[in-house]
Amino acid sequence: MRKKRSRFPLFILGLILAFLFILPLPKERKSEPISPIAFAESLDLYKDIWSPSGYVNSPEPVPEISARAAMFIDLDSGKIIYEKNSRERRPVASLTKIMTALLALERGNLDHKMTVTEYAASLGEDSMYASAGEKFTLKELLYALMLNSANDAAETIGENLAGDRNTFVSWMNGRARELGLSDTNFVNASGLDEDKNDYSTAYDVLVMARTAIEKFPVFTEITGTTDQFFEECPDHKAIFLSNETNLLRTYPGCFGIKTGYTPKAGLCLVTAVKRDGKRVLGVILNSGDRRGDAELLLDYSYMSLGVVR
Repeated sequence: MRKKRSRFPLFILGLILAFLFILPLPKERKSEPISPIAFAESLDLYKDIWSPSGYVNSPEPVPEISARAAMFIDLDSGKIIYEKNSRERRPVASLTKIMTALLALERGNLDHKMTVTEYAASLGEDSMYASAGEKFTLKELLYALMLNSANDAAETIGENLAGDRNTFVSWMNGRARELGLSDTNFVNASGLDEDKNDYSTAYDVLVMARTAIEKFPVFTEITGTTDQFFEECPDHKAIFLSNETNLLRTYPGCFGIKTGYTPKAGLCLVTAVKRDGKRVLGVILNSGDRRGDAELLLDYSYMSLGVVR
């Protein structure tokens, strides 16, 4: 005799199916757009992304300056003290060399000797007057790069470090992306006017400078040097370097960092000052009087931070 199969499991299955049909379907959620930088941060692609946060509330009257663009921050808190057209793309001349120095410090060895190429030696304007075939340590070249704004030093660093200048420029642009700088594009290691696609912003230059300052104490050791002399040796002639940064000798606490000028970029300056334990970093682009503008904004910055000159 066959046993009757229980219908209980079928009954339970029917109840489950009915319950599923009665339940409302979940509504489709629209995904929120995500910025390229936020996406990169979520994947930890850009470990060095930093941006100023907040503003210093200043009771002081805001000074009028001649510069087309500028940005000054409290370097320790990251708060913005002053900005004017800080995201406007502009040529930045030799301020480009800050990125060249940053890459040299990140990828190079300060004691490594680099050979001056024919191309590097042929560059005019600001120069350390190196001759093709001479050899300098990377540290010596960095002094020439930041004190004399030497174009021959910039190209020597790029060609020796990367193997050729185009590869070095690709490193520069890649590093800018890693720092989250979407308004910067380099075409050479020196900042000489070569191409209309060579540009940056006051904001982006400030981030580059801040990165070099915070990562490498030797960077500010170099930029805070007024004069440097390298004696003649079998590798190279005697070299005397004098720092061109306008306020280094005249504004209390100034420790650099870099001047820049081309007809397209105008007078540019990155300045850094430490006084009473407070550090201020500022960028000025296309100024009619970069020294005067910098003094006005530094005075304003320190008064805003409660430090009287």
